[in-house]
Amino acid sequence: DSGRVAVAGQDRESAARETDVIQTEVLNAAAIAYVTVLAAQQRLELAETPVTLARETLAAVSARVQAGAGATAEVARARVALAMAEAEVARNQSQLHAARTTLATLWGGEPQDVGLLPGRVRTTDALPPEATLRAALDRHARLEWQRSLVAGRRLALTLEQAQTVPDVTVAGGIRFLRAGNDAAFVAGVSMPLLRRNQNQGLIRAARETVNGAEWELRGAERALRAEFSAAWLDLQSALAAAQALRREALPPTDEALALVREAYRSGQLPLIDVLDAQREQIQLRRELLECETAFALALARVDGLTSTTFPHTTARLLSE
Repeated sequence: DSGRVAVAGQDRESAARETDVIQTEVLNAAAIAYVTVLAAQQRLELAETPVTLARETLAAVSARVQAGAGATAEVARARVALAMAEAEVARNQSQLHAARTTLATLWGGEPQDVGLLPGRVRTTDALPPEATLRAALDRHARLEWQRSLVAGRRLALTLEQAQTVPDVTVAGGIRFLRAGNDAAFVAGVSMPLLRRNQNQGLIRAARETVNGAEWELRGAERALRAEFSAAWLDLQSALAAAQALRREALPPTDEALALVREAYRSGQLPLIDVLDAQREQIQLRRELLECETAFALALARVDGLTSTTFPHTTARLLSE
């Protein structure tokens, strides 16, 4: 009947919404994996800078020693610094391969299919409007699926309730009397006797199913709001940290390294001071990259909760 057809149609709708949820989760995972590969690419790029500096330093120290202006111990220190820098490059190469493997798995390919990806993790000067993004949570695929399940359970309850309404049968016809040629029109109405507990068990079960589906919908709404709040807090924290490092810490560190190098070349400072200044600058740039990575990952999480096209993440990663 029409009730059962409606229930079946709603079940098909729920199945389609569940597929949307799975697709959304895969897209979110792929976006996070893409950002992770970009960050790994930049970590490797950053790790290669100390190698170049260490080789330049080793060449300069060797020249000073040959000229009699430096101690042979400085050559050993420079070689150690170079070896450590090369080990860091190897470690970052391994991490990049692991990140590419994860992304390739989500794409249905092989790690070698993932080459140099376009884009860079970076922060922005201002965040998108929080209120607008929060409002978009209402359109999340998880909520659409739960709403579809609630609608289906309500239709099933209505169907069970309809089973308690008795079917009324109306009949009519012509009856010929035996005693003569007379005829009469006869009509009748029949209705089953009502039973007090007719279908009540199934109705209670259907009602509990409706209550359970509504509870799961409310739980999904709370979970999404909590996920958004956590991602938004991470986004704000990463942005503040990155801005502080870039504006307040990095410029004086770069300036200090330049001054130390100049003092070393003029014989005013030993090599160990140059190596320390180089390590401090590289460490600071690594911290900045980690903040930018945390920002990009949090932005991807926010986008994944509010859109299926990741507009803010795409605009930020691919901007020049």
